[in-house]
Amino acid sequence: MRYTITKKVRSFAILLVITTVVFLGTIYFVNANRIVRQSFEERSMLLMNTVDFSVNNFTKQQEHIIDQIEKSNLIDKNISFSDKEHMQNDLDGISETYGSVLNIYLAYDDGSCVISPRTDTALGNLSERDWYTAAVKGNTNVWSDAYTDKVTGKTVITVSKALYKNGKLIGVLGIDFAMDSLVDYISNIKLGDTGHIMLLDSKYKIMAGYDNEQVGTYIKSEELTKTILSGSKKLITLEYNGEKKYCFYSKSLRTNWIIVGMIDEKEMNKYSKDILEITILSSLLISILAIFLGGRVTKSITKNLKILAEDIEHIGADDLKLRFDEGAKDEVAIIASHINNILDKLSCIIDSSSDAIWEYDIDKDKLTLSEKFSSISGYNTDNKRYTLQSLIELIHPDDYGKACDSFTSLIKGHESTFESEFRIRKIDGEYIWLSVKSKPASKNNKRNSKICGSITDITLKKLYEEDIFNLAYYDQLTKLPNKIYFQKELAKEIESLQENNLNAIVVLIDVDNFKNINDTLGHRIGDLLLIEIAKLLSDLNKDNTIVARIGGDEFLLLMKDVSKYENIEHLVNEIQTGLKSNFYIEGKCITVSSSAGIVEFPKNGNNVEDIIRNADIAMYGAKESGKNKALLFDNNMFESFNRKIAIEQGLSDINYDNELEVYYQAQMDLEQHKLRGLEALLRWNSPVLGRVSPAEFIPIAEETGSIVPIGEWLIYKVFKSANELRMKNIGYNVISINISAVQLLDKNFLATVQKALEETRIDSSQVEFEITETAIINNIEYSNEILNNLRKLGFKIVLDDFGTGYSSLSYLKMLPIEVLKIDKSFIDDINSTHNNRALLDGIIKLAHDLRMEVIAEGVEEDEQLRFLEEISCDVVQGYYFSKPVPYEVVEEEYRRLLKFKSTK
Repeated sequence: MRYTITKKVRSFAILLVITTVVFLGTIYFVNANRIVRQSFEERSMLLMNTVDFSVNNFTKQQEHIIDQIEKSNLIDKNISFSDKEHMQNDLDGISETYGSVLNIYLAYDDGSCVISPRTDTALGNLSERDWYTAAVKGNTNVWSDAYTDKVTGKTVITVSKALYKNGKLIGVLGIDFAMDSLVDYISNIKLGDTGHIMLLDSKYKIMAGYDNEQVGTYIKSEELTKTILSGSKKLITLEYNGEKKYCFYSKSLRTNWIIVGMIDEKEMNKYSKDILEITILSSLLISILAIFLGGRVTKSITKNLKILAEDIEHIGADDLKLRFDEGAKDEVAIIASHINNILDKLSCIIDSSSDAIWEYDIDKDKLTLSEKFSSISGYNTDNKRYTLQSLIELIHPDDYGKACDSFTSLIKGHESTFESEFRIRKIDGEYIWLSVKSKPASKNNKRNSKICGSITDITLKKLYEEDIFNLAYYDQLTKLPNKIYFQKELAKEIESLQENNLNAIVVLIDVDNFKNINDTLGHRIGDLLLIEIAKLLSDLNKDNTIVARIGGDEFLLLMKDVSKYENIEHLVNEIQTGLKSNFYIEGKCITVSSSAGIVEFPKNGNNVEDIIRNADIAMYGAKESGKNKALLFDNNMFESFNRKIAIEQGLSDINYDNELEVYYQAQMDLEQHKLRGLEALLRWNSPVLGRVSPAEFIPIAEETGSIVPIGEWLIYKVFKSANELRMKNIGYNVISINISAVQLLDKNFLATVQKALEETRIDSSQVEFEITETAIINNIEYSNEILNNLRKLGFKIVLDDFGTGYSSLSYLKMLPIEVLKIDKSFIDDINSTHNNRALLDGIIKLAHDLRMEVIAEGVEEDEQLRFLEEISCDVVQGYYFSKPVPYEVVEEEYRRLLKFKSTK
């Protein structure tokens, strides 16, 4: 239930009025009651003062009589009887003059009676009378307590006074006064309806009062006597004759008499009750009037505020055009003005925003959408009632479940905010991505009753995210997953295998000699070939295989659940066989082979890095063992890999002069039977690895690029040695230096040779450079240019390892080659078949026809030497004559070779 501000103001006003009236009524009642009591006390005290005044007048009158008698000098001890009679007559006259005088007594100082009432009773000596002794002691007018005269039955009081003459006591005068007038006066005094006055003597005997029967009796109230004794002047409450009384008193200083006033407590309380009734009745009337007037005033005050509140309730996501009346000149108008400004700004923001606003009334199942939703989805939002279900029905089936769960959780109050992304179907049937955000706008009984939020079209964002995802995880050429994606999937597979105790393999495939295809046919053809290879690999066992291109011509395959394959290597060989198919690209038929490394895991790796590294090791092992094959990784390969890494590290940290050494092997001229030249052969003695074979470290040096600085060191070293050997009269024609493909393609190679030539000042004809067909084929035009420049500098060019590789005759014609060096493999097979001999004979004749000198390397047997002499081979090199020797032994070896003789 909504507690409106009108109700709040009215309730507050009622509460304020009631509180105020009760407060003021209480104050009024307390003050009025206090005033009534104060008035009663004042009236009582006034009455007491009046009574006291009357008592004082009474006593003064009696004392006046005594004073007159005292002044008359009637008393004289020497008076005669006739004088006594005369004095008696005078006193009787006084008694008749003052009606209150009953009896007059006159006694001498010895107590003998001079004058007494006219009675038949003899009074005797009066000195023992109380009034006599009291007068003598008091030296002033002494008043006795009241008593009842036995003769007259009247209330009487005796006043006595000692008489002195010249300071000497001469007698005592005593007068009995009747108190009739005073008693009558006091008994007739009324205080209210139940109040009355009593006159007490000093012993608390009632001298006068409203009840004549009590006159002469002692008052029956210890509490009153205690109060009088304490001297307190407060109005007290006490019980008297069985009734509650309010009591007050006053003491007469002249006589020690006590004036007591009493009134019933009921009568006093009646005044308080009357005041209370008047107060309550007045308060009720005032409250009713105030509530009535307050309600009218509250209604008048909150009227505009109520109208404003009702209008605000109509503001929703679909209606922000409502504006409020600012005509009233009060705070409500100020609020309305501010709200209008806020609505203007909000409308401006919403109109300029690309987001749609939505509001859902859970109780009414009403979904309100702003106009922007129409431009996003195409659905009309004007004058159409939507429900949440009508929006949910537009959600893409793939997103339906998740979106429904999110909406349900928000509606039930399980979540304080809602944020979801899903696709909906536009009016034209196309799906778009929306980002829907919301939070509860209001609650009813602690549950969400309204939800509001925003709707954003994020279709472009999703497309960008998809593009970014593809760029991050897919190869842009082949559209295959890339290495990052593959690594993530491999990590998942490793975890799954560990849980399910299964096996899988990773295969790293590298296309053999792919660089040659790029160099000969162009990169465009190479890219198209990679696309075709990717398609072929993608068609392999799609459900259980993930194929990725990790760069260049390398592909990774993750093959799951391979336990059903008996021979994994055979499986991979089948894949390689598929790659050997002819690829037809832009009219060209291309045949390729591949090398593959296989890793079975978790047997040979339990993390992503180790598995891919081991596959790479196995793949390079396949290449090194002849290419076009697949190898399954084993620990020996890992040891070889570690050996390779150690060699790479050693080459990067190499100390050239301390670790490298040049050995020289003799080349013998068969026709002249003498030393033709020397081949410089590099040796490495590593402080960590020891002696490392050139066949092992040179390929690694070429791969890492460290062959370039090593080759530069070798050129300088050989050039210097050539001069030194000349100076030692070593009879040789030329020293051969092997140049790798990496050196030949190095842009600084020619400059390095020229610089070494200038610094060492050797004759360039003393040096020849050996190159392989492989070094040339990598870049035939550039290689030809470098070789021609070397030739111009005076160096000879030797084609090394002829008979292996391409062995294209066109190179012999195109390149500036002067010497042809036949590979050792031909020499080894001389005695095996006639064809080998014929082929070797043909090569030598061809070279001679091209005016080239021929060197046969690897000659180790006498029969090989004789055959080479028969077919006119120019130069031989091999263990038959000399093994490679250090520079220090060259001279000694030269002397030994001088003894060489032909086998002919």
